[in-house]
Amino acid sequence: MINQKKAGVVLHLISLVINISISLIYIPIMIRHLGKSEYGVYALIISLIGLMNILDLGFGNAVVRYTAKFITIGDKEKEYRLITMFFILYFCISVLVIFIGTVIYLQLPQIFANSMNVFEIERAKILFAIMVTSLVITFPLSVFTFVMIAYERFVFARIIGIIRYIIFPCIMIPLLYMGYKSVAIAIVLSILSIIKMLINMVYCFRKLKIKLIFNNFDYKLLKSILSFSFWVFLNVITARIYWSTDQVILGIFMGAETVAVYAIASQISSYYNLFGLAINSVFLPKITTMVTAESSPKELSEIFIRMGRLQFIWLTYIYIGFTLFGKYFIKWWVGPEYDIAYYIIIILMFSLTITLIKFIGPNILLAKNMNKFRSILYLVLALMNVVLTIPLAKLWGGIGCAIATAIVMVIGNGFIIDIYYYKVIKINIILFWKNIIRLSIPTGISFIIGILLKTNIEIDSPTLFVTNVILFSVGHGLIMWFFGLNKYEKNLIISLLLVPLKKKRRIKHDSLF
Repeated sequence: MINQKKAGVVLHLISLVINISISLIYIPIMIRHLGKSEYGVYALIISLIGLMNILDLGFGNAVVRYTAKFITIGDKEKEYRLITMFFILYFCISVLVIFIGTVIYLQLPQIFANSMNVFEIERAKILFAIMVTSLVITFPLSVFTFVMIAYERFVFARIIGIIRYIIFPCIMIPLLYMGYKSVAIAIVLSILSIIKMLINMVYCFRKLKIKLIFNNFDYKLLKSILSFSFWVFLNVITARIYWSTDQVILGIFMGAETVAVYAIASQISSYYNLFGLAINSVFLPKITTMVTAESSPKELSEIFIRMGRLQFIWLTYIYIGFTLFGKYFIKWWVGPEYDIAYYIIIILMFSLTITLIKFIGPNILLAKNMNKFRSILYLVLALMNVVLTIPLAKLWGGIGCAIATAIVMVIGNGFIIDIYYYKVIKINIILFWKNIIRLSIPTGISFIIGILLKTNIEIDSPTLFVTNVILFSVGHGLIMWFFGLNKYEKNLIISLLLVPLKKKRRIKHDSLF
């Protein structure tokens, strides 16, 4: 039988590689056919829709948590009533989306009157209408995607995602060459999203035998869910404020072309974030099980440190590589007029790293239903981010937005939340940072060698660029293998490389996969 967790992680990484590879081809083509202005409008509306996604209200994580709980205890009837309850809640959210979307649509000309011309505003209205319609349809269907996560059916979900990544550019690239622009992109993207959700729904009904029961709801459970979701909802608001308001603020004060540059930086940063969260959804059911079994603080600290080390090893390789070679990549990928995006990316990636190496922490809080402090803290920090972003955006444009975001994230995720993990959850955060500092030594050596490599070899062609990246990757890998990785990490890497083989080397520690 397929190990769903391990296969899910591998397939997710494969899907990211495919997505990024396709983007390397598709995004320059899209920018060339849309132009900087229309691409900026498209990116701006994507961010605005991202803000509307806060209407999820945190129910997504609640679906996973409570469904996994009923799966564990084997109560099918309560599980089906729970899923039905969430389906109805999401339907009600869709009605709310229609109302709020209509209000925003009517106000778009006033919101962007000082920074966008008539064509840009009209195009923004059309794109917004299409994407809001998609949101209204997909909200109720999204419950089935979360149910699949609760059932740990990661393989099917990842395969559908990979297929969607491949189909989209296959449809859009010919349409772009035929003269279609951002409206066609929005329509195709919406249709594919709806189809993906419908496939997940069919899978839940046919393979997982899910049923919807529209009576005798457990209102006491609903009250518990709403209490749980409220604090998750604050986390969702925080995330959206962090990653969606920057482009909206730039659109209001600086215009569509500035948004276009920031959108490129945001695109690369989002891929970095996705790589960091590749195993996040896989471990929420695992953490829930550990908490339900009343695992000790020592056991939770162990998984916190173990996964933090793996994240740091993985993410710093990407971060150092981009710091060394990212400027050349941006120039050859989308053109020298987007070169400022490189500096924005470096700033955003740094702040993301501080957050992503501790991704297990929020999962532990979710499983323990202890989101209150973190949610309130992050909401305050997110509002601080908006306050700081506006003046810095006026001064330095996209770089100012990135600096504001980074400052707030480092304060929240680098200092304050660590104190909470240490004092309340009893995570051994001191030992965690000792591990990270030890790993930083070989990482720093690798970075210095990379600088020397780049200094002595002039990169003036794609061939030399690829050659340098390969040399750096090999050198970095060897340094980390001999001076950074412990026995568990080496055995884990070996086991992942030997997935296709029947005989796998046994990991002495209990495998998290």
